[in-house]
Amino acid sequence: MKLQTLLALLSLALPSIAAGQNFQGSVASGTATSTPIALSFAEAIDRGLKTNLGLLTSQQSSEEVRAQRIRALSALLPQVTGQLSMTEQQLNLQSLGFNVKLPSSLGFQIPKIVSPYSYQAALLNTSVSLFDYRNWSNLRSSQESQKAAQLSVTW
Repeated sequence: MKLQTLLALLSLALPSIAAGQNFQGSVASGTATSTPIALSFAEAIDRGLKTNLGLLTSQQSSEEVRAQRIRALSALLPQVTGQLSMTEQQLNLQSLGFNVKLPSSLGFQIPKIVSPYSYQAALLNTSVSLFDYRNWSNLRSSQESQKAAQLSVTW
């Protein structure tokens, strides 16, 4: 069964090899020896397919196409942003023009500086596009590109 699969891959790759596409060169694997290695035809084909540069670059292209599809999908999702903040302040009432002096008979005075006070804020923003034709077109295009990469002869 493995031999049939390898022969099928080889028969699909032959037209691409004849056309001079990306099947020139390979990636070295293992250590080189001066003694010949006894290989069956299926083992030789299997080794060639595993180290073929054209197949390896095609797999990389397939991964890139898959990433494009995921980016196109993310454009259809709601966009959520958030922000956390904390502020601590101290006010000088005299610098703001609040120069009121109360009679001492009242028993209290308004301070010139208001002690430090703080407040916190948590903000969450969401935006959702009801329909964006460009994003839907990009998604369809990326899906078709992914199908083409999977059906590519060089993959």
